[in-house]
Amino acid sequence: SSPLQALEPFTRSFEIYGEGVLSTQLPDLNDQQTHSSFRIYSDNPELKNQFLNGKILSSRKESYTLIPQIDGTLTLPGITIEWWDTKNNKKALTTIPPR
Repeated sequence: SSPLQALEPFTRSFEIYGEGVLSTQLPDLNDQQTHSSFRIYSDNPELKNQFLNGKILSSRKESYTLIPQIDGTLTLPGITIEWWDTKNNKKALTTIPPR
């Protein structure tokens, strides 16, 4: 990781895919975008639905502009996504670790 410069914006994006649900049912990650060392601005999510062989395939892409408030090496917060694992019929978590 390289040091960040205060007030130099960069973009962080996440894309979530689903099968059997509409894109509007995929989780919103906006509440997890908080950090005292950054100002964070969200773009409108890109929602897509496709019907293929009788199945709904969906995606949700979220992009955030982060503006560091101080110089140096900073840690981006981790992200946790809760979802239903239909193959094993139970709740599952996917985590993107802090970086």
